[in-house]
Amino acid sequence: MFKKLLLVAVVVMAATSLCFAEQAEKSTKSVPVPLETTVTQIGTVIGKITQVADGRLKINDPKGNPILFTIDGTANIVDTNLRAATLQELKEGDEVEVKYSSGVKGESKATEIKLKK
Repeated sequence: MFKKLLLVAVVVMAATSLCFAEQAEKSTKSVPVPLETTVTQIGTVIGKITQVADGRLKINDPKGNPILFTIDGTANIVDTNLRAATLQELKEGDEVEVKYSSGVKGESKATEIKLKK
C-alpha cells in the first residue's frame, strides 16, 4: 500500500512540475518589435519649406539638400510666438526647425515643427 501511495505522489509531483515549467517558459518569451516601429535616429534640422501636402513636409536644409518628412496628428506645430499652429498655416518659403525621428526603413517622421522668423 505504501509503495502505491509513494508512486502516486511521485507521478503527481512530476506532472505538476512539468506544467509549471511549461508555464514559466511561456511567460519569459519576449515579444518581437516590428522593425518598422524601431527608431534609429532622432534629430533636428532647419530649412525652408518647398512643399506641404497630404501629411508630408518637404524642406531644403541649409546646404540645399531636400528632406521629406511625414506628419501625423501627433506632431506639435508652433508659430514664431510658440503658439499652436496647423499644417495649413505652413507655406512654401517659410523657414522651419523640424525635430524628427527616423526608422530603419529611412522614413523621417516630424515630431515637432517650429516656424522661424
